[in-house]
Amino acid sequence: MRSMVSTFLLLAASPALAEGWAFTVSPYLWVSGVDSTIPTRLGEVSTSASFGDIIDNLDFAAMALVEARKGRIGLLVDTIHLAVSTEGDLPPGLPFQSAEARIKSWIVTGYGAWRGLETPTVAIDLLLGFRLMSIRSALDLGGGPDPDQSFRRGDSWADPVIGTAIRWQFADKWYARGTGDVGGFGLASDLTFQGLVAVGYAFSNRISAELAYRHLEVVRPTELGDFRQAVKGPLLGVRIGF
Repeated sequence: MRSMVSTFLLLAASPALAEGWAFTVSPYLWVSGVDSTIPTRLGEVSTSASFGDIIDNLDFAAMALVEARKGRIGLLVDTIHLAVSTEGDLPPGLPFQSAEARIKSWIVTGYGAWRGLETPTVAIDLLLGFRLMSIRSALDLGGGPDPDQSFRRGDSWADPVIGTAIRWQFADKWYARGTGDVGGFGLASDLTFQGLVAVGYAFSNRISAELAYRHLEVVRPTELGDFRQAVKGPLLGVRIGF
């Protein structure tokens, strides 16, 4: 992932290599909540962390989108690194009183884009790519008459995804855009999907700010049951063009 981003930035810095290409780097803050279902041999443990919980329990977060475009062709790489600690809801009947979960997620989505429609106000891209996910979970059960139990799990996989992106310039400085994709198809995950809607304001031809809402979810089968994670919430970002 780092090498791909570095390649984009090197191209942007080199006029000879970047001739005809337009580049955009978009760091953003995703004010997200995280819901998860973690399967164990004792049953499924559900966790839910709202934005307030995330602020209190966030261990680390880094998020950015890098785009390169030339004519009708585009390349996009979106990366999310999120580490959060939260309490879990125990299944009935377990001899424990508490469940503490720590989840580290690295999610990278890469698209090749083809612009199917472009007018002075509307642009529509068709997207084809992949979503690479690496998730590490640690679950500690305690507070009961039985000895404490700990479960550790790590998994990495890639899912194919297809989608579309739409941009609408509805005023001189204002625009709206939406992106959605779906994938998995039982090849690695049973299902992965995301959707984003945003409103942006362009301060110049190179710099704009956006307020958005985004939902990203995955359901992945394991030998103990389905692992599920949903990340959702408002998003604030800055788009910088080169």
